[in-house]
Amino acid sequence: MVAGDGGREAKVESSSLLVEDSKSTLVQAEDTQSTTQKLTEDVKVYFKTFDRYKAGRCTHNICVYGCCALMLWVVCCLVYAFFMGYFSGSGCVMHPAEPLLEKHGKRFEIKHAEDGKSGNMSAEPKFHLWHTYKEELHDHFEIWGGRKFGYAHARDAPHLMFEATRVKGVFEKVPWKLRGVFWMDGLNNPEVLATWQYGQWYDEEGVLVTPKSPWYWGYWGGEFRGPAKSGCGGWLEKYYSILWGLCPLQTPEYERSSGRQIADWYTSGQEEMWVFKVHSGLSSWGLLQAHLQLYYDGDLSKVESTGIPADYTFTEIPGSFGTKFMRGVYFACGTLPPWPWGYTAKKIIDEDGEKVQPYFDE
Repeated sequence: MVAGDGGREAKVESSSLLVEDSKSTLVQAEDTQSTTQKLTEDVKVYFKTFDRYKAGRCTHNICVYGCCALMLWVVCCLVYAFFMGYFSGSGCVMHPAEPLLEKHGKRFEIKHAEDGKSGNMSAEPKFHLWHTYKEELHDHFEIWGGRKFGYAHARDAPHLMFEATRVKGVFEKVPWKLRGVFWMDGLNNPEVLATWQYGQWYDEEGVLVTPKSPWYWGYWGGEFRGPAKSGCGGWLEKYYSILWGLCPLQTPEYERSSGRQIADWYTSGQEEMWVFKVHSGLSSWGLLQAHLQLYYDGDLSKVESTGIPADYTFTEIPGSFGTKFMRGVYFACGTLPPWPWGYTAKKIIDEDGEKVQPYFDE
């Protein structure tokens, strides 16, 4: 009986617990329903009393004043950049020719047209070789401005360029690491070969001025398709027409054109000069570090930007022993993609006129 009573007591207690749990659940359900109904009523009241005009005006004011504040900030930045010389490259673009101005003046000429002298150069170009080597070219053509070009085989062009620009009285003064003919490997337009050895070297200032002259630049002879560049190509390619200013060297006009077109564009306007300012590395054991920049119309007094300011560097790659250099390009102080843009300048003809392998065969 005790067991029976205990069992009945257990059942009663258990039933009581079940009843109490059911009451709790019912109470919670009623509270939830009441809350939901209250929220529903509140929402209905809100929309009934909602003033669309005031809310819309508030949103409109936020947008207008926010946009005005943003535009004011942009204008302030542009004005500041203008007065700081940002658009002319001041503050971020190196002025390599500046050390020459006080002592040598701002004008630089390859020769005087009136008397045939060499101008600021230590010796005049090899005019006789220009005419002799002209016969080594084929399919001659003339571009706007009267400049004449011709085609040469890839294995012959470097030697022709080297010999035509190796001028006694000039060549031996140029730092040996900057002599020879360079292949612009990875450049995203049809410029292929370059030589700066017919340039005036100012030893005290550590500056090399190489004026534009025949046989110092070589272009690809056929149709050209430039390599894709990260940051300014690939998925951005469809935006080229919009990003002309951001990617000036990464446009369809450059990528899908021939060297003949590029030669026409590059040599039909202002006369240009490449100027190097060598900071270090003139010895055999040091790494060459230099800045370079383009100057126009024989004027060394200022760096003129034809678009977004760009800073150029020429840095020897460790272990290359003067045969491989990183040619860096930093658009707008390095703030625009790519960060940085550039290519590898590989020496394929050395200062003795010999092939540099494996770069020549590449």
